[in-house]
Amino acid sequence: KEQTLDAKLKEIATAESSVKAIDDRTDALVKLFVGSIPPSAILQDIRARAPGNVQVASIDQSGKGLKIVGLSTSYEGVNDFLLLLQSSPYLNTEMTKLSSAKLRAESKDIKVSVIDYEITSTLVDKSATDLLPELQKSGAEGTVTRIKLLQHKGAIK
Repeated sequence: KEQTLDAKLKEIATAESSVKAIDDRTDALVKLFVGSIPPSAILQDIRARAPGNVQVASIDQSGKGLKIVGLSTSYEGVNDFLLLLQSSPYLNTEMTKLSSAKLRAESKDIKVSVIDYEITSTLVDKSATDLLPELQKSGAEGTVTRIKLLQHKGAIK
């Protein structure tokens, strides 16, 4: 009986190993099909969070790193923007920081104070599937449709 039980335990271990391998392959295919957080959703989120007195001049992404450069009419506007970005579901709160904020030299043509700023951050370590409600709010319909299709087919939960 002991040999029979050992043989059954080995069969179960082999089956569990096979199931894990299949799950890993399925997860890899889902990541390939769904992808990461769509850049359009990130851009929409940043645009929606920018206060009226803050302009975004450029956004550069390198891997998971993000650099936002722009201008504002006040330091308060830059600070408000930073705080709003720290509450973004797509950006890592602890890594979202003000790199620089400098008052531009006055010119004869411009009668308003202009602050040049740079904010750096990183994207969160979550999959698009984990961020489904936020993606729906951001209007990332393609990604949302793919995720829902895979959920309906049972490929993801």
